[in-house]
Amino acid sequence: MKTSLDKLEFTEPERYELHESPFYHFEISRRQFVQVLGAGLLISVAVPSVFGQRSGRGGGPTNLAQRLHIGADSTITVFTSKVEVGQGSRTQLTQAAAEELRVPVERIRFIMADSAVVPDDGGTAGSRTTPSTVPAIRKACAAARQLLVDTAAATFGVDAKGLSVREGKVEGLPTGKQFS
Repeated sequence: MKTSLDKLEFTEPERYELHESPFYHFEISRRQFVQVLGAGLLISVAVPSVFGQRSGRGGGPTNLAQRLHIGADSTITVFTSKVEVGQGSRTQLTQAAAEELRVPVERIRFIMADSAVVPDDGGTAGSRTTPSTVPAIRKACAAARQLLVDTAAATFGVDAKGLSVREGKVEGLPTGKQFS
């Protein structure tokens, strides 16, 4: 039969525990931290032939023709591998292209997800269209707009800095001159 005294003796610490320091040590020096957590091994392999096949990832297409085409009828066709599945990507991409090219949205059309002709913008997943594809389309359209301005400046012998684009036409040219 156990008494309350037996219980008390059981919970009493051993004599050596009162004077012994704990066997664990939580303080760590900066050197020990780097030795424990900073050690590692990094292996990197690059296979240029594989990455060369995917022109749209990262920096975008290698030339402007991979991203957009301006037809003889002034219709602007923009290419992307993204698809429209109800999230509004066609609308936002059209608006981005129209803003950069300084044309009405009615002049922009898209070819989307036709892997035979579009650059690889990655798959349509989550909310990646806006942060990954809109900048690529803006960059290509801004380059096309600048090309239009530079060509007009060279054609009429004027400074490109004084020219701008509005409604698809170059403004700031000598009186009576037009370029679009």
